[in-house]
Amino acid sequence: MAYIKVMLFYLIGLICGIITLAMAVDQTVGWMPPTLSGLVTFLFIYLAGPATSDTAYVAPNAHKDEEEAAPTTLPATEKTPQNSALSTNDSGRLIYQIPPVEKTANGYLLNPGTTFQLTLATESKEIAQAVRERIDHYENGEWLEKAPLAPVLARYQVHCLEIDAYIKTHKKPFKDSLTSLIANSPEWENAKKNDKNYMMSEFIDKAIQSLPIRLSSDIAPLLQDLPDTKGLDEMIINSHGKEAHEIYMPYAAHIEKIMQVSDNDKLVIQHMKKLVNANLCLQGADIPQSVLLQQLTMTDLSELIADCNIHEKAKSKSDAISLLDGAKGVSGKLVNMLPLNELYYLIPPKGLTKKVRDLQVSWQYYDALAKLMKGTYSVARTNTFRLITAPEGEKLRWEVKSCDDCADCESLQLIYEHSPPQPPLHVGCQCLIFWHTAAEG
Repeated sequence: MAYIKVMLFYLIGLICGIITLAMAVDQTVGWMPPTLSGLVTFLFIYLAGPATSDTAYVAPNAHKDEEEAAPTTLPATEKTPQNSALSTNDSGRLIYQIPPVEKTANGYLLNPGTTFQLTLATESKEIAQAVRERIDHYENGEWLEKAPLAPVLARYQVHCLEIDAYIKTHKKPFKDSLTSLIANSPEWENAKKNDKNYMMSEFIDKAIQSLPIRLSSDIAPLLQDLPDTKGLDEMIINSHGKEAHEIYMPYAAHIEKIMQVSDNDKLVIQHMKKLVNANLCLQGADIPQSVLLQQLTMTDLSELIADCNIHEKAKSKSDAISLLDGAKGVSGKLVNMLPLNELYYLIPPKGLTKKVRDLQVSWQYYDALAKLMKGTYSVARTNTFRLITAPEGEKLRWEVKSCDDCADCESLQLIYEHSPPQPPLHVGCQCLIFWHTAAEG
């Protein structure tokens, strides 16, 4: 407002000055005497002077909207975030844009200036930028429309140094705890395969909860041995295409298994269609008959044997499938027994049939790595934003929502009157900070 006032005063003063000069040259010009015109000019310039010296005056573009301006300094803390970048989006909402990736001696910082910096172990700026871009898509809620992060990490087999440090510290204790839980389980040895899978999930969760830093069981693949799959992702991309590789990877657990997808699952159907076109998936009647027969119950198989005039009797499901596989008339009858249009069957990538298990383990690892990186990045960004937008010069009360992942998280106070902590305190930490003014109570 002060700036508009200044410009208005100077504009009117300039006009009066021109009139004064014109009347001085030609007395027939103008509508007021020169002396009076000069006096008006003087008054406007005089009034403009105090306006520019007013403490409320700010030059144009000196700062953004006063209601959303960031403080010029931050609360005094041990690791004050640097290089912050605040801006407004199309709706006028204040947002925090993390600075670009930054080269270090050990790789690239993905989120420089935040409360917990993540270092990608790569010499390639292009790879670092691709990783950062996909994390930002996730942050902006675009993870369904944009390509996921895990396939990029798997393709280039890049690691995060801070997460590597966590793995180095916790991998052996995790494996020792898991081994002990299995050894001390009286039911384990005689348990069936499905029961062992269920028990293993419980043991993994218990083993993780016994660690100094207790994250969710989603990160378990990071604490297990990683097979050598160097170059395999590139082979898949060369044979089937980059898009197919990125779509295929999240469904890796279903390789050589039937997937039934209803018409309501539009995104999954879209993915399956693309994988069919990329020769990584079979649909309906193209699925091997022996695989389709496995979807039937023993009762259904017995009826099908009778309908096909097969006179031998099956003692088990495997016997029934052996009798029916390739028998005349089976294909036509399966159309009425199974929803073939909803059935999809992922097949191994070209030339990698024997490497499927290694790829599955590797992709589980990189999927867990992607989740941990995105979670840590998000919490660091949120807490950094709250630190740099805290009102300057006001008495603040800082509230901490602790995730209780470790002893350090558990020891955090609920309220801080000054110098709040700056989470994340470790990779995967979900602790958040909030500030309140005295007026808010």
